[in-house]
Amino acid sequence: MTRKYNKWTPKMKAYLVVKKTSGLSVADITRKLNKKFNTSLSPSSVQQQIGKMGLSKTNTAETVSTAKKYFKPNQRQINFIHAMVLNGFDGEKIIEAYKEQFEFNLTEKHLAKALATKHTLEVPKKKKVKTTKTHLEELESWKLEPATRKQCRYIIGYTTELSGSKKTQEVNRAFNEERWTKGEACEIINEFTVDMNVAEPAKVSEPVTFTEPVTVNESSNYYKGIRGNDFAKSPRWSEEEDYQLISFKLRNPRGSWPIIENRTDRSVKQRWHRVKKKLKPSDYSKYLPDRLGIKTVVKPEKVKTVEVPTVIEEVKEEVKEKDTFAELLDSANYINNNPELFPNVAETTWTKEEDFDILCNFYEYSIDEARNRFNVPYSVIAGRLEMLIDSTEPDHIEMLMEATKAIKERRKRQAEEAKQGPYCRWKKRRKAKKELKRQAKIDKRIAKAERKLSKLRGD
Repeated sequence: MTRKYNKWTPKMKAYLVVKKTSGLSVADITRKLNKKFNTSLSPSSVQQQIGKMGLSKTNTAETVSTAKKYFKPNQRQINFIHAMVLNGFDGEKIIEAYKEQFEFNLTEKHLAKALATKHTLEVPKKKKVKTTKTHLEELESWKLEPATRKQCRYIIGYTTELSGSKKTQEVNRAFNEERWTKGEACEIINEFTVDMNVAEPAKVSEPVTFTEPVTVNESSNYYKGIRGNDFAKSPRWSEEEDYQLISFKLRNPRGSWPIIENRTDRSVKQRWHRVKKKLKPSDYSKYLPDRLGIKTVVKPEKVKTVEVPTVIEEVKEEVKEKDTFAELLDSANYINNNPELFPNVAETTWTKEEDFDILCNFYEYSIDEARNRFNVPYSVIAGRLEMLIDSTEPDHIEMLMEATKAIKERRKRQAEEAKQGPYCRWKKRRKAKKELKRQAKIDKRIAKAERKLSKLRGD
């Protein structure tokens, strides 16, 4: 079977131009061509013919696509959004203000992205008001909390004869209803455990008599389980208990441990390791008094003596009256006390070019760049900008309008450059570099020629 080849006639080409400019796709154009001229063209051959005729770059109202604007905020725009949020503005106001300031329509996703980025604003930190609680309030606060499941189980076990699943159901019911607090549960449990000789902690208000601690080997089980049960309270360590523990360990630094009422071996060791870090040599006299025959020697700190000369030279200054105006100008006090006669030079010597540069590029320069460019402090530059904006002089107003036009043109040019592809941007950069190299070569030749001329002239 021989393949049928179709030649492009002038009428077919004219029809192709009309349909292509109307915005039809290649598939639709192929279908209509085959139907009108009774041909068997394929979409690829039609596309090839479009390329030959130069119709692929034809722009029509239907085919032109607007360039997408991507949201790539700089640090100034991020700080603007964060500042509006900190000042209490809602999302609609922020979007409206951002559009007015930066000519970009924000969406909720853009807003969330900007808020997720860190800002560089100096936000004053709110001071947290700490509510100070007394030591007794901290000790008693736990009693108001609801009782634990274990406490509920023991109370129900003591007060009822339930067992098995019924006891578990009753325990769960009491725990969920918060039937008892921790303080009430401890009192109820202590009532049923009086016969078990539970040791109560010594109160601070009552006088406590100290006895000589008894030395016991670590291997003995004499003091293990001295609480008597698992429900005994374990209050904070009192000053008397700390005194008893520290005085014993200072006399017996190795080997044995003291027996302290209502304290296990493990808690005594943990307390000693925690307390000994805060001990100082000056505190030994408190825990080892002289009546025991132990004295502590505290080495005095060495004090460096510095010789200070005692000779005081008296300087007599003669104050002369300044007769001439030149002598008054030499006086620093006179200049400082009369600022209206001697204004700051940095604030007065501004040219029109510098003023126009500040209006156009103030927000484009960093702090260091602005200082190096104008050779004045940054506060003076900012004050000059504020003066130019708030000024009512005709020259300043005209300069402000020109700066506004220049900024708009620059932004428009930047937007057009952003629409171009990476290849076009690279091509422009390459062209600019070549132009700079070419200009440098020309300048070098001109300088060389000038040197030769100067030698011939005898300069």
